[in-house]
Amino acid sequence: MGSAFALGFMRMAGAAGLFASVALSSLGVYMMYRRMVFVGLALAQVATLGAALGTVLGWPATITALVATIAAATALGLLNAPRGVPSEALVGWSYAFAAAGTILVLARSAVGHEYAMDLFFGNILFVTQAEVWALAGVAALVVATLCLWSRQLLAAVVDPDSARAAGLAATRWILLLHVEIGVAVAVSLTALGALVTFALLVLPAVLALLLARRAKGTVVMAATIAVAASGLTLLLSYDWDLPTGPLTVCGLALLAAPAFVLKLARARTEGPPARGGRR
Repeated sequence: MGSAFALGFMRMAGAAGLFASVALSSLGVYMMYRRMVFVGLALAQVATLGAALGTVLGWPATITALVATIAAATALGLLNAPRGVPSEALVGWSYAFAAAGTILVLARSAVGHEYAMDLFFGNILFVTQAEVWALAGVAALVVATLCLWSRQLLAAVVDPDSARAAGLAATRWILLLHVEIGVAVAVSLTALGALVTFALLVLPAVLALLLARRAKGTVVMAATIAVAASGLTLLLSYDWDLPTGPLTVCGLALLAAPAFVLKLARARTEGPPARGGRR
């Protein structure tokens, strides 16, 4: 199995998976704290629409995906739904429009159905060196942001009202989180596809939140899970001759079941928290 990385394209795929896993899973933890899982799904679909538009118009797909996703992320971070309408309504509208728009854009395109499948499922085995460098840059940006401002981001996403009362510009930090998620999603899309991008954003964070006893190590645990899963499933997909993307998603999803059982068992063992105190 280890000999697979003697192949150049496998090393490139492994590097792409490593950098995308670190960036997406780390941001995914804050997305979970913010309770905005479907924002990640909507942004992945917007990135797909941007890439499809770029391909049809003859422009660089990564650039058009990046522009579209940053615009959508900024809008979702700043705009509020009208009174009486749930805040998730804007996210749902974005996803529905982007999904339908992608189909319409590609309907009369020469690339058509095949390219739509590539955008959704991706094919990390064909990743280019430029895409690997772009993913490395995004991973470095995310790690630097979290090292410098993790406390401010956490305060803003967990309890924005208290953060504002303490003098923190919560809206700016939430907007920063949205934009970085948008950038990470757009750059990951062309290499990994929308399905794997969304899965790496959500599933490692879910697993880390189920397994971690303290919030402090959740980001590191999520990144470790994502990197390990992407590397192992890449090797298994090579040995078993299976599509890498769907295997990665299924592997992460299946890990969630025992993690959930372990969480329930731990909760029963520890018992309910003391009244007025913390567990």
